[in-house]
Amino acid sequence: MAVDITLALTTYALVKAELGLTDDTLQTYFERKINAVSQKFANYCNRAFKTQTYTSERYEGTDTLEICLKNYPITALTTVIVDDTTITDDVVLDAANGTIYYESLFSSNGWNEGVSKHKILRFKNVYVTYTAGYVLPDQASPTLPYDLQDACINEVIAEYEKRGTSKNVKSWTLGKSSKSYFANDVDQGSGLLSSTKALLDMRYKKYVI
Repeated sequence: MAVDITLALTTYALVKAELGLTDDTLQTYFERKINAVSQKFANYCNRAFKTQTYTSERYEGTDTLEICLKNYPITALTTVIVDDTTITDDVVLDAANGTIYYESLFSSNGWNEGVSKHKILRFKNVYVTYTAGYVLPDQASPTLPYDLQDACINEVIAEYEKRGTSKNVKSWTLGKSSKSYFANDVDQGSGLLSSTKALLDMRYKKYVI
């Protein structure tokens, strides 16, 4: 099994270096764990991390002055279309948070009009084409934040250090020898290390309302 370059948030080489391994006996194991942990991150955060283009994503014309796109950070905003009309002026982009704003307030008969220029709810009449996400570590010129990559590495190492033990065992003592596992600090709800969960909650999780 190879690292999935469309998903993986770190590389086998980086995990190997972090552990100080001198051979590739466990390469297949680590590649599988990298893929599994990366998928867990994507599922928990409700988002894809790899940069890709999203074509004609539909959003409701709620007359708000902003639309929060499903994916971020935005690297290119191609088109914003409302009712078959392409908006070319007054669109402001918050690239880091994946939000587009309509800079001007249009007024008609005392009503302020928003992105869709309609005074009532319009069902998904806004279409946005854009590119969003990060260049992953196994690609040239990666842009994935270091803290997110480190969190992935830590999760993979935690899985490695629990290898061959019961998932319920947190530590063991035999004579003068003892061992403690990362499981001591695992959030039971998410299955992630508590430090990982805190990071994802604060910086990377997309909350679905």
